[in-house]
Amino acid sequence: QVAEGGMNEVSNILIRLRELAIQSASDTVGNTERSFSNREYQQLVSEIDRIVNTTEFNGWNLLGGAANNNDIEKAVFHIGPNDGTIPNTDTISLDIERIQLGIGEDQLNLGMESEIGPMEVDGDFSRETAAEKITILDTALKKVAGNRAELGALQSRLNSTISNISISIENAESANSRIRDVDFAAETANFTQQKILSQAGVSVLSHANVQPEIALALLR
Repeated sequence: QVAEGGMNEVSNILIRLRELAIQSASDTVGNTERSFSNREYQQLVSEIDRIVNTTEFNGWNLLGGAANNNDIEKAVFHIGPNDGTIPNTDTISLDIERIQLGIGEDQLNLGMESEIGPMEVDGDFSRETAAEKITILDTALKKVAGNRAELGALQSRLNSTISNISISIENAESANSRIRDVDFAAETANFTQQKILSQAGVSVLSHANVQPEIALALLR
């Protein structure tokens, strides 16, 4: 969820960058206006870079890849009772490399120079250069969307894991209860039966003792 929150804001920024690129790709604005748009572009790209560098949880740089996590490519969730030596049993992994982001050419390829307008107000810049940036931003948006899909898929799997473990716990506790706990109804019925049999035995014995007494009385 922390990584998803960071990527959500990166997506919002990329949409704004695309809007700026579309504006600069039109000859309804001049290079002066394009230079102003480029300044906002640079600031927003810097903010994406900051988000990538600061989206952390429990010491992990979630969007920085293995290079920013001591070369560890995967974060492992231990979700089973055993040691996890058997694949796909006790652990689920989040591939840090697959969801990493960056503003460089190997990632989003955004750039921070004269991207959608000249660096200076009176500089030269072509409309076509801004138009080309639209395609680059579309590719960046697709990459972020793919990363978010990766996170969503893992999150869905973890929810299923939690449900499955909860069911297993419930069944184990139920079995333990059947083995260890007294069946109160059955034991109550058994107790009542034994009590009735005991009282009946005493009654029969009592009558058996009375018979000789009556016979002795007759003899007397």
